[in-house]
Amino acid sequence: MKKKQKKILGINTHFNLANTDEFSFFSQIGFDGKISLYDYDTVIFSSFNFFLASEVKKENSAEGLHLSSSSVYTYSVIFEKLRKQVIDLLDSGKNIYVILDQEEKIYYIDDFTKYNFNCYSYLPIDFNYDVLVGSEFIIEKKEPYFSFFSKIKDYLLYKNILNSDFFEKLVITKNSSKIIGGLCNCRKGKIIFIPSFNYSRIINFNGNQKRDNRDEEFINALLELENNLSTTVEEKLPEWTNGFYILNEKEILSQISDTKNEVKKLQDKLESQNKELELIRNYKYLLTATGKPLELIVKQVLKEIGFDLLETEDNRSDVIAKYKNIDIVAEIKGLTKSAGEKNAAQLEKWVSEFIEVNEKEPKAILIVNGYCNLPLNERKEPVFPNQMLGYAIKREQCLISTYQLLKLFIEIKENPDKANALIMDWINTVGEYKNFS
Repeated sequence: MKKKQKKILGINTHFNLANTDEFSFFSQIGFDGKISLYDYDTVIFSSFNFFLASEVKKENSAEGLHLSSSSVYTYSVIFEKLRKQVIDLLDSGKNIYVILDQEEKIYYIDDFTKYNFNCYSYLPIDFNYDVLVGSEFIIEKKEPYFSFFSKIKDYLLYKNILNSDFFEKLVITKNSSKIIGGLCNCRKGKIIFIPSFNYSRIINFNGNQKRDNRDEEFINALLELENNLSTTVEEKLPEWTNGFYILNEKEILSQISDTKNEVKKLQDKLESQNKELELIRNYKYLLTATGKPLELIVKQVLKEIGFDLLETEDNRSDVIAKYKNIDIVAEIKGLTKSAGEKNAAQLEKWVSEFIEVNEKEPKAILIVNGYCNLPLNERKEPVFPNQMLGYAIKREQCLISTYQLLKLFIEIKENPDKANALIMDWINTVGEYKNFS
């Protein structure tokens, strides 16, 4: 009896198959919340450029891509719908394939807080990965995976390294044995992670255009792997065998249930701890960021220690706030060198505009992340040099580095009863703030 042809779906894949009739079993679609995965025997996921160009922007080359708030909501809904279906497929013994091709970390900002967007959250497992690009790797000799990866090895490079320790190693980096292709046994199925695949291209041989057939070879190799992994209907025990137990089967089933509950609790705990860690680490942007990311984290810190923030116009790096009954106008700057008189002059401009509109004088504060591209132990020079102090003191400005602001914030968090005294001491300063230097 001829084996039924499997149906495979590619989500956000970019395969260019010349003979569509030969590969009629394979379909492709973008991330779509309406698509049903239940029509397919297996699914291949790719996260490569899952977003539209208009949905992201690069504000800082070290930060990654900033995903818009509306897009975060849209993709979160789509990914959650797909995640529920993936769980059902795994529960039915199906396998899921994931191409690890995320080129940059993606983040979004919600109420001044920076969060990483999980580009693999359509999967029911939580794992960490680094974005690193390389092409030298070793295929572990574990069948049938060794045969699969050997067939497509010339078309692979890696962009992501898996850091979680619960993956079985299938493909590793050449010199450090880091996982770039792996296996996770999940529920009754498997999630197979594949290094980034070089999608098909036109290459030139002696002046003649010839099509590279790597896409067809990849799909055929994956289909063969899937057939090798899948258990045929004849090999499965019929449902009625679940109605009785032999040996210590019942005891083991109970143990498995308990273990699954423990794993679920640990996964939830790990996810909570990762989120808590990310929130804490975000404050370190006070020491590294410039531009908009620096403004957002400074505003977040001010808000958390009791400042009421007022709206300002777009494209202005100042803060208008109130602390109790004290009006505050602050200028925020991230610099690769020390601050200068021109930064104090810009602050004076914001103060003058405030006075013109509100007919009262605010407290002026200059907040600077100086030498931001250097580690802390290499920042030897003062953030506020002597030549600018006279100008700032004459205008009763307070000068504070983001390093001092971070230490002040930590002190307030650890000793909330001292918050008001610490803040008043700070904002009443004329010239350079001396504490926590």
